[in-house]
Amino acid sequence: MITTRTTGLHLVAANGLTHICRELLTMIDANPNIHADAKDDGGRTALMWAAHHGHSEIVELLLDRQYDVRHDRTCHRGDTALNYAARQGQVVIIKLLLE
Repeated sequence: MITTRTTGLHLVAANGLTHICRELLTMIDANPNIHADAKDDGGRTALMWAAHHGHSEIVELLLDRQYDVRHDRTCHRGDTALNYAARQGQVVIIKLLLE
């Protein structure tokens, strides 16, 4: 669901647009006021969206950014990216998150 705090990164993560995700991450690196780990109105990060929708390449891109993306962040319901992946049966992503 798109909310007022949904970012472009949330949208590309949810839709599996890996090439655009790479471009956005490059833009984020150039602008200290934009954060790859930003939360939407429900407290969800782009990593949570990618995990929920099964986009393993985007999950890997985001996990590679250990300096600004945390896999253990929680949404307003207390769920992490791992919870989102597990609920959808995203086995590949579960393994990535547990590595």
